[in-house]
Amino acid sequence: MTVLMIAVLAVAASGCGAGPEDIATEFQNAINSQDTDSVLSMLVDDAVWQVDGTSHRTGKTEIEDWLATQTELNLQIKGEPTSNESGVAFQSCSISSDMWGFFGVNPMTGTCQLALEAELITGFVVQFDDDSRTRLSDSSAAASAEILGIWRTRNYLTDSGDLFLQFLEQGRGRLVGSSGDSIPSPDSDFEGASLTWAYKDYVLTIQNEGPASDKYCQEQDVGIYLVKLVDAGGLKFKAISDSCSLRGIAVPLPPRWRPHVP
Repeated sequence: MTVLMIAVLAVAASGCGAGPEDIATEFQNAINSQDTDSVLSMLVDDAVWQVDGTSHRTGKTEIEDWLATQTELNLQIKGEPTSNESGVAFQSCSISSDMWGFFGVNPMTGTCQLALEAELITGFVVQFDDDSRTRLSDSSAAASAEILGIWRTRNYLTDSGDLFLQFLEQGRGRLVGSSGDSIPSPDSDFEGASLTWAYKDYVLTIQNEGPASDKYCQEQDVGIYLVKLVDAGGLKFKAISDSCSLRGIAVPLPPRWRPHVP
């Protein structure tokens, strides 16, 4: 091999590694195109993912679960990648998604920072600015305690009677159909579907449990919703996904649950 050829190969090898800003651009493009597999391939196994005070995830499994929901919500990150001593910052960073649009605070703005090690991402941290935090606190986004209780809507599946969705403490609940004005007390036996629920990062997840039922959905059925308060009382839901057709039909039409007063 000639000296010239060796020199050419040496130059090519020295330039094959991606620079920090290139990595950040690739990361941003993967997020904005909803390419979760590419995002995960850029992370170390114990990567840390934090979006202000609303979300903290550690490790690829937790981050993948978060991204699965955000993909449905069309998450977008805008900003100009600029290297700094901590990695790469996205200048004039903004975070937009259908979630922030639902709460009327789209986009959220602040600082976005990638931490890098050996061309892999070890952390992604977003901190919202004071204006975004103020707009979010003034919005109609529901707190977890405001979801507790019994909510009522018309049964649009059969157009007869009402549906009641009951959220109890410690993530327990049930879905009940009724033709009357009341439902059994929380501790009594009842006809209906037991469920578990969790409200995190402004996302409500409902999962049926117990024996399968054609009337009240299957055990594996999961519903994922955004929830906000309605000025006239009650909660408004936006279904991200729900494999239970009963909930899926009842909740979006209309997309509102009113308080049940026995």
